[in-house]
Amino acid sequence: MKRGPLAPGKADQSPSENGAIKRAEAETTRAKGAVAFRVAADDETGEVSEATILKQFGEIPDDFIDQARGG
Repeated sequence: MKRGPLAPGKADQSPSENGAIKRAEAETTRAKGAVAFRVAADDETGEVSEATILKQFGEIPDDFIDQARGG
């Protein structure tokens, strides 16, 4: 398992919420924590209008959702 400060990893897309949750859970074998979340974003600008955590595993920063929204 990784040691050191928490840092964002690679974001993966999943075709379903259940698939995203399974991927996040599997990621915890390589990272301190992982989050499965649903994002609503503008296709043209990439601006995130909504980010909802579906499930989280392990250590996740308190301000994760703000960071996901670009804040």
